[in-house]
Amino acid sequence: MEIKSGQGAYPLLQSEATASPAEVLQYPIVANHRSFTERGQFEAPPGHALVQAHLDKGFGLLFDSRSSAERFLGSEISTAPLGCVSKLKGDTWKHRVIMDLKMSGVNSASATPERQVLPSVFDHAWDIAKLAAEQQAAPAGTELHTMVLDFRDAFMTVPLAEAERPFNCCEIEVPLKRSRPPAYEGGARGGNDHCLASPGVRR
Repeated sequence: MEIKSGQGAYPLLQSEATASPAEVLQYPIVANHRSFTERGQFEAPPGHALVQAHLDKGFGLLFDSRSSAERFLGSEISTAPLGCVSKLKGDTWKHRVIMDLKMSGVNSASATPERQVLPSVFDHAWDIAKLAAEQQAAPAGTELHTMVLDFRDAFMTVPLAEAERPFNCCEIEVPLKRSRPPAYEGGARGGNDHCLASPGVRR
């Protein structure tokens, strides 16, 4: 789907798709990365627990087979390999699951008009300096406050366009079992084949 320009908020990016969505659906299946399947020093692969948690929160649809997922979506599907990035912060391990849309070929069918750049500490400093300068003209006693908002599962709460759901699927080796009511009629109670991640960035 076409991505609208951000009205100059981000630098322009020359990017063109090299494959069509139909071609992507015919690409061979790529297995999940070792970082997702191996448990290392943990009792179980930590990535699987994160996917289970996303499923329980309603951030994915569970199917017991590839064919049932394709019937529900009305299309062939492209399954992306999963990976797990683990970092030790203090005495606590932090894990993050990634869906490798580059390996599945989905990225080759997308094009973006801009390069999204996160604000830097210098951007924040500039904003503070500008507000402080404007504050000089404000009534005496006016205070300036800043805060940072960090939303839990922020990325997962952005709904994916229904037409693009077939391109945002993954395959799980360890059986999953949802603990919430089904999100669709006839929803699988448990399965070890496919989980469709319904949220995600609109492409």
